Amino acid sequence: MNLYLVRNPDGHAVWVAYENAEGQFYSYVQNTGQFHFNGGLYEDFYYDQRMTFEPVTAAAADAAIRAGTGRLDPGTRAHDIARYEADVDGIPVDQILGHRPAPVPSPKQQAIARARTLAAAPAGQWLTWKSYPRDKKQLAHVAVTDITKGKIRALRELGQLKVRLEDVDDQVQVQVSRVA
Repeated sequence: MNLYLVRNPDGHAVWVAYENAEGQFYSYVQNTGQFHFNGGLYEDFYYDQRMTFEPVTAAAADAAIRAGTGRLDPGTRAHDIARYEADVDGIPVDQILGHRPAPVPSPKQQAIARARTLAAAPAGQWLTWKSYPRDKKQLAHVAVTDITKGKIRALRELGQLKVRLEDVDDQVQVQVSRVA
């Protein structure tokens, strides 16, 4: 059994892949919670080599799954999701990893959890709301605007907030603080 973290040419993790003894590749799809046959990964691994296949342990694969790797956007990939949902040959994740990972919280659940952490922190203490790769700094600016205009429901009831951007290594962090 071979497990890989598959990254696109930009370096972003897109799949947790499993290669069986026959050389067939399966990718983990968050939307179904199963591994599904993915012939494109076979083609890329052996021929095209556009993606990066990083060998990982079951624990690292589990961590990548918990981080949301393999989630397909229903707005743009609804046809793929429907195909995977109809796949009767999907392999349950516990057959590959030996256990079932904890469910990945939705973006809304993540926002609520971060808002609770901010509410419990002392006023004036800066907490990281979200981090973005440096090349996605524009998204960080959008997040700042959304927070300052009260567009994030989980933060509305916390009262007045201060927001700033902080450059940390190769990341841009959106940091939030409650006003005393």
